[in-house]
Amino acid sequence: CLRPVSTYPSDIANLVTWLRADSGLTFDIPTKQVSAWANQVGTDSTNLEQATKTKQPLRYGYDGANDKARIEFNGTSNYMTSEGDSPIGENFTMFFVVQNNTYNFYEGKYFSYVDGNTLLEFGSKNGLFTGKFSDANGQGAELSLTGALTGSYNIAMVKLHNKTLYLEYNNNLSDSVQVSGYDHNTTYDQTGFTIGYKTSAPSTNYFKGNLQEIIIYNTALDNGKIAEVKSYLNTKYKIYAKDLSFDSDTRSNYLVSANVPKRYQIRWSGAGVNESYTPTKTASTTTRGDIVNMVFYVYATTQFTDDSYIN
Repeated sequence: CLRPVSTYPSDIANLVTWLRADSGLTFDIPTKQVSAWANQVGTDSTNLEQATKTKQPLRYGYDGANDKARIEFNGTSNYMTSEGDSPIGENFTMFFVVQNNTYNFYEGKYFSYVDGNTLLEFGSKNGLFTGKFSDANGQGAELSLTGALTGSYNIAMVKLHNKTLYLEYNNNLSDSVQVSGYDHNTTYDQTGFTIGYKTSAPSTNYFKGNLQEIIIYNTALDNGKIAEVKSYLNTKYKIYAKDLSFDSDTRSNYLVSANVPKRYQIRWSGAGVNESYTPTKTASTTTRGDIVNMVFYVYATTQFTDDSYIN
């Protein structure tokens, strides 16, 4: 049985913030109210805190994506602030595992940094995943992804690099915006940041929904590293269906057996990056509980891209 270990966020350089709903929380057991959320890497400045009980989100050890722990924000008063200044420099990459229940006329913030005109905002606006950035002169832009799913758990990614903001949602939505006048020397490390609200903003800026994981790198990750972090998150939370595809440098038939959760779908690809061979499909399919056991032939293959369900 082959089960390769996937890349963990801490295996990738320049990780400065890693907040997990299943680790590092200080909360009251009877009320579930969270007063502190400890960063799993880096300095204590990016630990989160909220001393006011009426503003504390709630921690549930279940019922999130893949029935894992979640932090619930009520959309009216809950938020947390960093203990010190943000660690974010000129370029960054962030990931959120989030369920957004904020609809029209609301701008619920997963993450917010405000220092005069210099700002970062990532969250929901009118039900759409939205990002905003600006330098000290107000040069920046706002970008929303049409088709983002309200009410479902999702993996959201944002990246700022070379005057361009990139947004991705799950494995199927992406967009970017470039601002030529933006000062690329702008840093976001002069004050703290908030999770769940934009400080001093109208009440419509409170986030309503659940957060399960927040990962921040103080660099613009390349596409390969982004894919590795998303693979780690999707392996853990089982949020979106993943292609089961194959690469090859050989042309022999292989018998492959894979256990795949029911909600995952199998999509077939050619045997080779630039080749057009069509694999010979299923030999047999059996179902047991939540597992679909598929035994099938492919024309040529050497590895799975999803390493979580290989037997």
